[in-house]
Amino acid sequence: MPVFSPLPRVFIVDINKQPVTLEDPDPSWDPEMVLNYYLQHHPILATATIHKPVIKEDKIVIQFAPTIGDKG
Repeated sequence: MPVFSPLPRVFIVDINKQPVTLEDPDPSWDPEMVLNYYLQHHPILATATIHKPVIKEDKIVIQFAPTIGDKG
């Protein structure tokens, strides 16, 4: 009988137009908890939205998309 294991998750955020891969700190956390965890190191995540997960190269990829607007 085949044994299935969950796919690992990675989180991607664009910082200065460069994609940065953030490892999953705890697979039991939901994406919002992961976003809050990384917020202390990446303040740009304060305005981020969480995109739906997609499967790429045997990983679950979740995109954090910061919302950047103009003042005024």
